[in-house]
Amino acid sequence: TEAVEADVLAVIRDLLETDAAGGIAIRDIVKRYRERADQPRPELITPRWIGTIVRKRLGLATRKSHGVYRLDPTELAKIGYLCERYGLAIQPRQPSSKGGDLGDFGDVEKVSAPSFPNDTPPMR
Repeated sequence: TEAVEADVLAVIRDLLETDAAGGIAIRDIVKRYRERADQPRPELITPRWIGTIVRKRLGLATRKSHGVYRLDPTELAKIGYLCERYGLAIQPRQPSSKGGDLGDFGDVEKVSAPSFPNDTPPMR
């Protein structure tokens, strides 16, 4: 469902508020998603499941660096478009002094992130 994609995107958006010049690690998305999700069994939320949502449903490329899968920093410019598409808003962010332009997200109002549904990820 689109609710899952929106929830993962909300986590990515929140992680962008920290320094994301090197890209966001899939394991960081999993950790934050587990913290926010109201799941009786958070261990079902796996890096493989989140990676599939990021790559196949959100269309964001990942790359492996030193054994860690990360969102490719060049893909971060798509986050503004995806937030609009899924009804999430983000605050415009100035590029950090460490580099890594995240793109101009325009004058989008900040709205609260959606609540996580009680859906569990698909079982293998």
